[in-house]
Amino acid sequence: MLLPTEFTVGTLCDAKPPSLMLPISEYGSAFLIGESDLGPTAVFLEGQHLFRAFGSAQSKNWEGLIISNVELEVDETSAFLAGYSSVFGAVERSADKLSVNAKSDQYIRSLKIITTTGLPPIANLSAGFTRWNIFIRRGDDKYILRHIDALANVPA
Repeated sequence: MLLPTEFTVGTLCDAKPPSLMLPISEYGSAFLIGESDLGPTAVFLEGQHLFRAFGSAQSKNWEGLIISNVELEVDETSAFLAGYSSVFGAVERSADKLSVNAKSDQYIRSLKIITTTGLPPIANLSAGFTRWNIFIRRGDDKYILRHIDALANVPA
């Protein structure tokens, strides 16, 4: 359960990275909001547009609960060597950032949605993770909001 101080209600353009938006109607969807070349960028976390991303700075068509300052954690047992062909919905740790690989109509390859910056830098290699969680901190504890398995909905 969420505490009243842990969320607000608004449209997608109100959600500042890194945020999670949860639907408040049957027509809504869950989104992770990060940064990309498009500015603030939303990634679908469910439904027919799973892992599709779009610029969200002007998006007033989606409303929901906005949970700000979310963090990501990865399941280290789902690690793979990331490269030019990555899994949509996987999280990638490269350089000094953590990003989500998403589909975009504007890019041939995956669009990197940055959720975390300022990490200790790594050079020349990157690791991908197909399983990860979105959570918020509560003192020394954390509250997991969403579990993602990028391979769970991949067609056979």
